[in-house]
Amino acid sequence: MASDPSPVQPQPAPPDTPPAVQGENVPVIESNAEERQMGMVAHLAGILPFGGFLAPLGLWAMKMGQSPFIEDQAKESLNFQINVTMVTVLAAITCAFYVGFLLLPAVLIANGIFCFQGGMAAKEGKVYRYPYTVRYIT
Repeated sequence: MASDPSPVQPQPAPPDTPPAVQGENVPVIESNAEERQMGMVAHLAGILPFGGFLAPLGLWAMKMGQSPFIEDQAKESLNFQINVTMVTVLAAITCAFYVGFLLLPAVLIANGIFCFQGGMAAKEGKVYRYPYTVRYIT
């Protein structure tokens, strides 16, 4: 057939499109080593009990307008910690009905896993988005 390409002719390469992470359009933000370290701290501080939201809040307030990477990652971590705090309170209340005894450890384990993933992604300079998060601060 005349429309079939000859086996000698090279096929065009597919266009280079980066895959979306976690089903979202995640921005690419340039960062240096210090910014990546501070972004990692913003995420890993969420593992600390009783106030894991203070470090992202402080970093966001200090670096607002100065470092887009730190600002973005601190806001993302703060949003997640607000959600975790609300679900933890709900789980503590449901301990009266024995449901919370299963829910509370699950929330704390998931918090640790997601905070660790966020910290490692920030360490590599990647923008991390937490799953199952309502973003109150945009």
